[in-house]
Amino acid sequence: MVLSYVIASLHLIAFAMGIGACWLRAERLRELPVAGNFKAVFMADNFYGVFALLSVATGLWRAFGTLEKGSGYYLSNSVFHLKMGLYLLVFAMELWPMVTLIRWRIQLKKGVDPDIGQAPKLSVLSYIEVFLMLLMAVSAAALARGIFA
Repeated sequence: MVLSYVIASLHLIAFAMGIGACWLRAERLRELPVAGNFKAVFMADNFYGVFALLSVATGLWRAFGTLEKGSGYYLSNSVFHLKMGLYLLVFAMELWPMVTLIRWRIQLKKGVDPDIGQAPKLSVLSYIEVFLMLLMAVSAAALARGIFA
C-alpha cells in the first residue's frame, strides 16, 4: 500500500514538473532569438526529459505492475486509450524539438552557431504539448474515478 502511494505520488509530481519544464522550455525558446541563452533552453529541456522519463516509468509500473487496479482495468478502459493516444501524440510532436536541440548542442560543442530560425516554431509546439498534457491530466482524473469507462 505504501509503495503504491509513493509510486503514484512520484508519477503525479513528475508529470506536473514535466508540464512546468515544457512550459519553461517554450518560454526560453521564444526568447532565444533575442536573448541567445542556449543554456536556459537546454536546462529546461533537460528537466523536461528527466521528468518525462520518470513519469513514463512510474506510469508503466502503475498500469502494468501489481500496484494498482491491474492491466486489465487499464487496457479495457476507453479513457486510458485516450490518455495513451494523447501521450503518443505528444511523443510524436516532441521528436522535432528533441532532434533539433540535440543538433544545436552538438553544433555549439563544435563552436558552430546553430541556426535558431526554428526556435519560435519549436516554442509554439512546446506550448501545444503543454495543452495536450493538461488534457492527459483531465483524462487521468476521469480514469481514476471510472468516469467514461
